[in-house]
Amino acid sequence: MKIDDKEVFSIKQISFYSFISFLNYYFLIVLIAIIYDVSEQLDGGPASMTAVAFGPFLAIILAIITYFLFLTFKNKGNLKLLEIGILIHLILIFVNIAIILISLLSN
Repeated sequence: MKIDDKEVFSIKQISFYSFISFLNYYFLIVLIAIIYDVSEQLDGGPASMTAVAFGPFLAIILAIITYFLFLTFKNKGNLKLLEIGILIHLILIFVNIAIILISLLSN
């Protein structure tokens, strides 16, 4: 019995990976804003506060785009691109968590 390759990734799995992409986008938005605040030596962190306030909205929009992109890859049969996209997001989530832990534990 041959397993169809298109059924390897279910909708639940793609939704989970889209949630991971949401976290990635949010962490990246906040980290870029923090780096900008530090490099420009801005008092009070205006970019960071803006990223914390409005970052989730931008991250949700990007995660929805990622979800539909993953669904398109699945439906068109481009499983290699789907796997590469998922792998990049999994690597990024661990890098983001490592950066946050390093910054929290360095104080």
